[in-house]
Amino acid sequence: LVRPDLPANRAHPTFWSQQQIHHVLESCQTLWERCMVIGLTQTGARREEFCSIDQSNLHHDEGGTWALVDSKGTSSNEARQRVLYIPSVAATHLVMAMGDKGYLHAHHSRITPKEMEKDMRALLKRAGVWKLGVGCHSFRHSYKGEFMQNGGSDRLAEFLLGHFPKNMAAHYYHVPDREAMEAAMRYAPSRFLQAGMPLEVAA
Repeated sequence: LVRPDLPANRAHPTFWSQQQIHHVLESCQTLWERCMVIGLTQTGARREEFCSIDQSNLHHDEGGTWALVDSKGTSSNEARQRVLYIPSVAATHLVMAMGDKGYLHAHHSRITPKEMEKDMRALLKRAGVWKLGVGCHSFRHSYKGEFMQNGGSDRLAEFLLGHFPKNMAAHYYHVPDREAMEAAMRYAPSRFLQAGMPLEVAA
């Protein structure tokens, strides 16, 4: 196979520093904005996956919190489901943002990936860190970088980011894995939470 030529001016992935994440959090004006930032930072979820979380697929057990989300791996356009492992602080914000509706919402209706991207870009502009092409997906790049710096392995990082293993049957991929759960709790980005920001943000 011939490798396709990539554009010469192709932008490099954006990585958020801990200082930038602090700054974005300080710019949040609503619970939904704070939920987006903390949720994406601590899970590395795709926006479509994040928006599919609701009370019907959010589970809590002795190992932690996880959700069975709609996903699409990088090796296939086939729609699948996978487990999204959610550290405790992100899980708390997700539950608060869902409220009595039972699903993630803004403006009193279920949030869509397109609306989430629009909200995120508005937040990043308010924080003064937005540039062309930067949005929700940038948090996935930051997640992997921070996960590796915290001592996690590349194999587990790829698994937690939802890159479907070629040697694993699809029907096994949605089964919660204890090793992955423990890695998500131990190595997922968390240092940005040390800013001591108040949990109560206007809904």
